[in-house]
Amino acid sequence: MLNRQSAIPGPSRFVGTRGADDLIIEEGPISQWTQLCVFAGGHSAVSSVWQDCFGYALPESPSRFHAVGSSRVYRTAVDQYWLRDFSAPQIASLETVLSEESAALIDLSDSRVTIRVAGRSARDVLSQWITLDLHPSVFSVGTFAQTGIHHVGGMLERNGPDDYSFVALRTFALTVWEALTDVAYPFA
Repeated sequence: MLNRQSAIPGPSRFVGTRGADDLIIEEGPISQWTQLCVFAGGHSAVSSVWQDCFGYALPESPSRFHAVGSSRVYRTAVDQYWLRDFSAPQIASLETVLSEESAALIDLSDSRVTIRVAGRSARDVLSQWITLDLHPSVFSVGTFAQTGIHHVGGMLERNGPDDYSFVALRTFALTVWEALTDVAYPFA
């Protein structure tokens, strides 16, 4: 089995001159990503199977992720969900009870990279590229949105008061990295 390597050549950690409390940009940990695609007419069956397997309902909000431990579920579109860091046995058990007529599971792990932007200046850096209101009263902890950085679509999530992650396709990780670190210098 091949080991995954960083999609960002060279150092994949940028720390502002005022220290990590002020600004840090780094490649996030490697995550297991799975897409749950619900087919037309299959929502009620999939919802029931999900509830039986995990003990909670699939999220209805297109802007709030559901977290249990280190696992997260995002509703990215109608009847489309991203599952993050579910264990292989959890995915396998879900796969065995899902009907092929109602849904499919697709492994996205090797195609996604997470770039974390954290610290007091994180919001200022992100606002140079992202046209979302990142004020804590609007984009609170536990919120996510599909947006873009330098023409690269992805998903931004808020993990803590000054802690964000941008999830992008692996092929565009370097573009996002360079865009973020370039605009970070005035805040570093």
